Amino acid sequence: MLRVLLLIVVLGVGMQAGEWNYRIRSPLLGTLGILHFTKTEKGRHYRIVGEARSAGLVKVLWGNRQERYLSEGKIVKGKLHSRTFLIERKSRKKEEQVRYSIDSVKHRIVKSRIRRKKGRTEEKSRKVLTYFSTDDLATLYFNLFPPRLAAGKELEAWAAGAEKIGGRVTVRIPTVKEAQEERKKLGVGPESGIVYLIAKKKLFGKAGRKIVAALDRDGIVQKAYLIAVPVVGKIYLERQPR
Repeated sequence: MLRVLLLIVVLGVGMQAGEWNYRIRSPLLGTLGILHFTKTEKGRHYRIVGEARSAGLVKVLWGNRQERYLSEGKIVKGKLHSRTFLIERKSRKKEEQVRYSIDSVKHRIVKSRIRRKKGRTEEKSRKVLTYFSTDDLATLYFNLFPPRLAAGKELEAWAAGAEKIGGRVTVRIPTVKEAQEERKKLGVGPESGIVYLIAKKKLFGKAGRKIVAALDRDGIVQKAYLIAVPVVGKIYLERQPR
């Protein structure tokens, strides 16, 4: 779940370097987690770091679950081209590291995974993904957002790290009426842009799950929600003051 929550944050943070903090909550369970997100650029290179930690009841149920995401690569003609995308997950007893190595010369993505339990390696694997992209789950949104789409239109993009939903992420701009309704649900003003992020393949056991995000005038996520997550129900995300 923390992976999906982190996606909500990177969904439109903009091209500028910066630092952001977000709180995730559920009407049923209260605060679920805290997210910290940074992006830096130096010359032609960039670095994106996202850190998520569980909180409240979820922290107890998940064994103090923590996740860290790292994307590094080059800036090519104003676009971020990933070379490495790393995911690290830790709880009290288990650890997992997933690394995506993106080779723009051979046009392939190699996924390596190591799982450990109580310090002992339980599983190691390595495979080449069936698709190629210079985007990962972090760079994708920096490169796409804000989308140049008319209301009611959508586009699909490929990204390393999205193989569980077929490698593709769908972005849609709601109609004017839909956007007005979403602003009311999120409690934001008419100046906020609304964007849908849709997983057409199964996510949490259901196809077509949707993240709804409100962006401020700078293209940064203000608030967002994810519909119908099992057990937890609807979850909300809100940017916190620095």
